[in-house]
Amino acid sequence: MKFQLQELIDKTELGFTDIPIRFFVYEEDEETGELELSEANEEAFLAVEGEIEYERHTIHANGCKQICLTKNPFGAC
Repeated sequence: MKFQLQELIDKTELGFTDIPIRFFVYEEDEETGELELSEANEEAFLAVEGEIEYERHTIHANGCKQICLTKNPFGAC
């Protein structure tokens, strides 16, 4: 799902959960020009323009769960 930040907060459990949130940003590799996905801190994530892709992962076998937010400032992934 793709969202703007306020829409994401309004339509998901993002602001009301203790589920860990991880932030990812696509960056262009200076040498190859290819896009690479890098984990970022919240401040760096918010500084990047672009729509937010929201994914929630739950692994029932071990109880692990997380929310992943990704931005691609270069357009569609």
